[in-house]
Amino acid sequence: MADRPDNDTIARMFQNMGSNTRRLFGAQFQSIDAAAGVVTMTFEAKAEFCNSLGVVQGGLLSAMLDEVMAVAALAHSGMTQVAPTLEMKTCYLSGARQGTLSGEGRVVKMGRSIAFLEGNLRDPAGNLVATATATCAMRPFPEELRKKAMGG
Repeated sequence: MADRPDNDTIARMFQNMGSNTRRLFGAQFQSIDAAAGVVTMTFEAKAEFCNSLGVVQGGLLSAMLDEVMAVAALAHSGMTQVAPTLEMKTCYLSGARQGTLSGEGRVVKMGRSIAFLEGNLRDPAGNLVATATATCAMRPFPEELRKKAMGG
């Protein structure tokens, strides 16, 4: 995509847009490679997210993965489309405890109306905690959200 904003502009657009989900998870962007469709973010797994065994509840890990994968799709589209999830599969590989988790979202393939995504979450030691794949419906970026993203 020739008119894709540069990675720094995309990062500013995400910051301007805000997100209740990113706020809840204390999400911070680490890197954006829009052309490659790869985004890395960190998430804060809070004590309130843990079950009685002291591990983060799986649905919250899935939500973190959904967030990082969707952001990768938005960035790859050049911020021209949003990516509501049609289906998602999460594999839990080990228990995540309270602390910082690193997430990576990647666009596997993006067509005109459908995107295939994958993501992973790692604990502070770099151990793989969960992986996911998703199929998203690519839809036009809402104009009111675009204005907010542009700082208006």
